[in-house]
Amino acid sequence: MDAAPSHGGFPLDEFDESTRVIYVIGETDTGKSTFCRFLLKAFSEKYPTAYIDCDPGQSFVGPPTTLGALIIRRSEVIEERYLRFTGSTSPRGTLLQNLSAAVRLKEKAFEKGVSRVVIDSSGFIKGKVAREFHFNLIELLKPDCIAAFRRGYSVDLLLRNFRERDKIKIKTMDVAEEVTEKSIIKRRLYREKRFQDYFRDTEMGEIKINRFGLHGNIPDFRYPEKWKNILFAFCDRENFVVTLGIVSEFDISTRTMHFYSKPFNHREVSTIQFGSIYLDTSGKQIGRYG
Repeated sequence: MDAAPSHGGFPLDEFDESTRVIYVIGETDTGKSTFCRFLLKAFSEKYPTAYIDCDPGQSFVGPPTTLGALIIRRSEVIEERYLRFTGSTSPRGTLLQNLSAAVRLKEKAFEKGVSRVVIDSSGFIKGKVAREFHFNLIELLKPDCIAAFRRGYSVDLLLRNFRERDKIKIKTMDVAEEVTEKSIIKRRLYREKRFQDYFRDTEMGEIKINRFGLHGNIPDFRYPEKWKNILFAFCDRENFVVTLGIVSEFDISTRTMHFYSKPFNHREVSTIQFGSIYLDTSGKQIGRYG
């Protein structure tokens, strides 16, 4: 009999048939994403599988400020992609948006008929606020297994809350020696490149915002200068992203928003969700709102 595929000595058969949702946790640059992609490739050879990317800063599925889900029904063939906008490149300050986004992406994955969900969590885990964030995310997502990469004490402090849970298996792994931490500059450059790629083929548009629901970090209507360069998302009726945009100007008198975005179907848009960062079309963050 062939041995089960493994990652860093971690065999896939550690996950039995009852393990449908796996939450992978660890600090930044501990090998979480590599492990999640290993699981995704292995699972998708047998089952419809979803990979949920919960890192809005070093995002893989979508541009920064989004959480995303890939649904794969045959190995390495991406059939569907869903994005939720959080409005920031870190969960800090947008905890509710990140909680809601992760839960809705998991729900959407099961609505689309997947059998396995691999959740690649954010490396935002140091400190009391971050650990409480992950605690509540685990409570809401209800994983069958937590796969934890251990570096420092933050992960261990969090896991103590779940060790007595009969319905959650906990698997711990050491961080491989070859895994190195990226510098702050490298992480920033990665975000800029992802934004730059996303907004490469944009066009100018305008829309009267009174026709739509507005939510998120809505700029002050009294000050049109607060609107210029703010990042936002056009969302559908389920609040999944249709496209991201950058405001070029806002006309107070007519409530008309001028913006840059990819071409999109205006009929799909139900709401406009505003973020908390200002961005130019080259992908550089040029400030924060609020």
